[in-house]
Amino acid sequence: WERAVIANLAATPYTQLANITGRPAMSVPTYRTPEGLPLGTQFVGPLGGEGALLALAAQIEAERPWAHLEPAL
Repeated sequence: WERAVIANLAATPYTQLANITGRPAMSVPTYRTPEGLPLGTQFVGPLGGEGALLALAAQIEAERPWAHLEPAL
C-alpha cells in the first residue's frame, strides 16, 4: 500500500497532496512556450479558501488574458 501511494505521488505530488488534505487548488496558465503551449502554475489555498483562489485567478486573467489563445498547429 505504501509503495503504491509513493509511486502515485511521485508523478503528480502537489495535485494529490492538495486532494488528500482537502485543500482547494487550481492550475492557471501563467506562461507560454515559444511554440505557444501553455504552462501552468499551481496555487493551493487554505481550507475554505476557494474564494481567494478564484479571485486570484480572475486577477491573473485580467492581467494576462489567455482564453482566446491557441497553440500553433
